[in-house]
Amino acid sequence: MKNIVFSPESKCLCLSLAFLLAQGFSVSNYVSGAALGQSLRSESSYYDEASRLKTQQQFRQALALVSAGLKSHPNSNRLLILEGNIWWIVGELELSEKSLMKASRQGIESMDLHWQLAHLYRAQGKDRQALAEINRALSLSPDSIELYNDRSSIYKDRGEHLNAANDCSKAISIMESQHLPPAAMFIMKDRRAGEYIKAGLYDKAIVDLEFLLAKEKKNEGRRQNLIGECLVAQGKLKPALSRFDAAIKGSPLYLDARRNRLKVLNMLKDEKAAAKELKQIENIEKDFSPFDSMKPH
Repeated sequence: MKNIVFSPESKCLCLSLAFLLAQGFSVSNYVSGAALGQSLRSESSYYDEASRLKTQQQFRQALALVSAGLKSHPNSNRLLILEGNIWWIVGELELSEKSLMKASRQGIESMDLHWQLAHLYRAQGKDRQALAEINRALSLSPDSIELYNDRSSIYKDRGEHLNAANDCSKAISIMESQHLPPAAMFIMKDRRAGEYIKAGLYDKAIVDLEFLLAKEKKNEGRRQNLIGECLVAQGKLKPALSRFDAAIKGSPLYLDARRNRLKVLNMLKDEKAAAKELKQIENIEKDFSPFDSMKPH
């Protein structure tokens, strides 16, 4: 019988396969035919296959492949970042931080690294550190819509609503320059309107909400109601009342709009209309009580 001689590379390949098969992995899931040997050699192959497995939510398999890749390529910044990302997705924050900090200590500036660190710090409730990492990521990728979106969310959580609105504006400007589908911009304008309201900039919020009302029908009642609330905050009671009426016309069971309408009627001292509206609210609350499903039949 002919003797079979294993090279160091083939021994490594066999050991890797043995490990994966022992863990119950299907090799065919991520390695194909003649490409098998090559797929377990290059750093790019490890990264690409692990990324694909992550996308398919096969996190255990992806982590095993990243770990094997790091044994061959211990200084791979992107494998470390990918490992940190997967650990973050599965909720292992300490392990995520370990991988990401190892990548950070290598001194390579990477938008993905700072962005992932920002997500990690947010999950840990460390908003100040998260904001610092987002700022570093933006210095490397100043036209990233996703980064402005994330920084806006951090500002919102910190109660810095004008900063949050300004980042929405930056994201919208990039969307317009890149001619992205309008639906994404509508979502961002909706968010900006909400931040303007919290910042007390009611006129700016109304401009965004009026624009959205003119462009799409969905969420019409909610937007009319928000405009009404802005007008109430500005002391414009009768125009506000007409907005609440418009919201209720489109959605007769919309309790928030009805309660706002009742509030304005009381402020206007229209006792008859207020009593009628109160009765409507009570009837709706009775018919749609959250405890109805618990009542014995």
